[in-house]
Amino acid sequence: MREMRILFSLLFAAMLFVSCGGDIFEDVTLDEEGTAKIFVGNVVVDQNDGTTFTKESVEAAYALNDDGTMTIFMKKVKFASLMPAINMEIPRVAISGDESNMTLSGDNIVPIAMGGEFKKFTITDLEGHVTQDMFNMSFTCGEYPVTYSGNIEE
Repeated sequence: MREMRILFSLLFAAMLFVSCGGDIFEDVTLDEEGTAKIFVGNVVVDQNDGTTFTKESVEAAYALNDDGTMTIFMKKVKFASLMPAINMEIPRVAISGDESNMTLSGDNIVPIAMGGEFKKFTITDLEGHVTQDMFNMSFTCGEYPVTYSGNIEE
């Protein structure tokens, strides 16, 4: 009977692991060594009441799309203290320049999180800059101004 409980526990753990899906950074752009280019930095949100909220150590990455845009991935990001940490994608961000020095822009982009679109928090006025070792951007998420500033993870 004890062996059956252990076997059942192992099977349940394996199913849980499989059902959780892949890593949000599964499809990100790779560096010269073939590893994911992950930036770590801070998100600062203007709460529109004279205060700001800062979430430190937010991981961000990007994937270059076939249509000449990029998708930005943010892992375990929060925009307010009571908000749970989520994984978020910002699709179809316009880019110019080359991969070593890109300028970002976008407007009216619906972010994706928790398996669906978040139209209430449509991203407007996105501007940013990405180099080999830093990733900076600002945008308005819904009605809240947001900045992200990160450096390549070492």
